[in-house]
Amino acid sequence: MRLSRNSMILAVVLAFGCSKKAPDMSKGGVELTFAAALPAGTGEARATELVQAARKVVVERLKSIKVTAVVKADGQELKVGLPGKPSAETIAAAKAVVAPVGKLELREIDDGAALRELTGKLPEEEASVERDSWADANGGQHGAYFIEAASEEIARKHAAQVTLPADAMLVVDPGIKNVRLFVAKAPTITEESIKGASAPEDQYLPPEVALTFSEAGATKYKDLTKRAFGRKVAAVLDGKIADVTVVMQTATEGKATVTVSSGADKTARQLEARRLAAVLRSGPLPVALTFKDESQVFPK
Repeated sequence: MRLSRNSMILAVVLAFGCSKKAPDMSKGGVELTFAAALPAGTGEARATELVQAARKVVVERLKSIKVTAVVKADGQELKVGLPGKPSAETIAAAKAVVAPVGKLELREIDDGAALRELTGKLPEEEASVERDSWADANGGQHGAYFIEAASEEIARKHAAQVTLPADAMLVVDPGIKNVRLFVAKAPTITEESIKGASAPEDQYLPPEVALTFSEAGATKYKDLTKRAFGRKVAAVLDGKIADVTVVMQTATEGKATVTVSSGADKTARQLEARRLAAVLRSGPLPVALTFKDESQVFPK
């Protein structure tokens, strides 16, 4: 078969189990389509390069959670074929590991003094400035100002009125009802410092992702926990706070954990931890993928 340059499709097949025959979509299945969020002005050659690089990451993620799939980079889209009659759980698992960019950073939460300037100046029906307070291991008191609003869009609109410290960014704590927008300092740990990620199961502990850092990453993490004693450090995944903890001691083992709190029960949270570990092990996507469509593929 001959393919034109504009329609070139590169397929990678993932095979699991004892069958020697590679799975395909000839007998039907479900196809998930994701669109690449390419920067404006991206040329065709560069777009193809980015989508194919994203395909490699997705292949690794699906393989890690043992989802059988046929993955194709097709122009500016990525198509994930799930052969046969995949369960709703399998479809949900595929979506859960393909969509996240997977950029993880450890950032110290700033005291939010810049946001404090907005106290009493925001429309009460839209947003407010609040203060998060906590104590360290020695009883010392600490805090951080944040904007609470019904949506991230509203919170960021008001936060745009102030000037943040250099290298700081606004990070979102999704919350249950309202979102909270904090100021976070420049990242100390990024995905380049992560050597491994797993989701150990313990009947006594909440589901979590265990991170192992490289030698350089371990040194950075030690310095961070020493410098930020008593402060909060957030694990920020794709701009949103995945977990936050108060630093109670200096870390010396080059390891950290991200506690998973989303999910109806412990079983659901453990499943989410396994998926997050798979995302982090594969590294971040080179381009964001947006879920576009789910379609039924009929047998040929």
